[in-house]
This record gives sequence, structure tokens and C-alpha cells, in this order.
Amino acid sequence: MFRSEKSDLPDFMPPASIRLSPDIQLEAFGKDAARLMGEKMAAMEPWRTLTIGARNLTAILLRKVPYAASLHVTLYGRSAGAMVIRHPWLFGPYLEVLAILPEFQNRGLGSRLLLWLEEGIAVNHGNVWVAASAFNRQAVAFYEKNGFERVALLRGLVRPEHDEILFRKRLIKNGQQ
Repeated sequence: MFRSEKSDLPDFMPPASIRLSPDIQLEAFGKDAARLMGEKMAAMEPWRTLTIGARNLTAILLRKVPYAASLHVTLYGRSAGAMVIRHPWLFGPYLEVLAILPEFQNRGLGSRLLLWLEEGIAVNHGNVWVAASAFNRQAVAFYEKNGFERVALLRGLVRPEHDEILFRKRLIKNGQQ
């Protein structure tokens, strides 16, 4: 877990790499990896329907902002996805991006990454937040399967013709809910 010496808030400047298991590793994006991931994400939902292109996605993966981390996900040394985490947010982290490349989907990788987020970062904060495009049924089903509840419909947030669903997962904190 990344902790700042000056406060109790994570500073989200991860070490060179974080090994979650022998097969899963997270690391800050380099330019080439971000460019390739941006290109692959642009062809995936929801970004394809929302017409968010590779250039903008690459910029999101490379931007440096306080209290945020963009992490390149590798599985067995192969590029498998991306996570962008903002923290603090509303009493817990906000998962801004979770992208698992199609060839790595349905293997439990996304659920494993959510578990790491819950146990490693959100454990003392009580919530994990994420938004998904309402038309993206696969993402909506994934978050609901992983214990997230719909808390708000955000009409026209990214594009006027598409709505986003804000999800929250309440975590048990010190034996309480």
C-alpha cells in the first residue's frame, strides 16, 4: 500500500511495481505501454460507443495528478489491462478506469483487482466507488456480481445521449457496516 509519511492519505505514487501474486503485476504506465493500451481500449466498450479515442485514453493513462494512480496491469508478463484510481474521494477510492483486455476477460482478473483495491486501499475508508455506462451491460453485471450497488443515475455525464450509473460498495469497517 502506498502511504505518505506526511499524512494518513495515500499519495498514489506507487513503487516501480506491485506484485499482487506470482502472475499479476501492477506498475506505472510508460509512454509506449500507455499508447498501446489506449489504442486497445479505444476499440472496447464503453470507449468505442462514447467515441473516446486512443489519443485521449493514452493521455488519461499518462496524466499525473495528485491523489491518483494509473496502473498498467500485466498477467504472466503480458499487458492485460489498466486501472486508474482516485483517492481520496467520498470516504473511499474511486475507480475511474478498469479495463481488462478481451483476451484476459472472464478469468477472474477484474475481480482480483477489485479485491486488491478493497483490501489494500479502501479497507479503512468504508467505500469503493465506480461508474459504468448504462449501455455497457457487461460492466454493469460485473460490478453488481462483485457486490456493488447502484446509487445514482448520472444523465448525460460523458455524452448527452448516454447515462452513467454510479456504483458504491460498502465495506465492513472494524466489524461494523
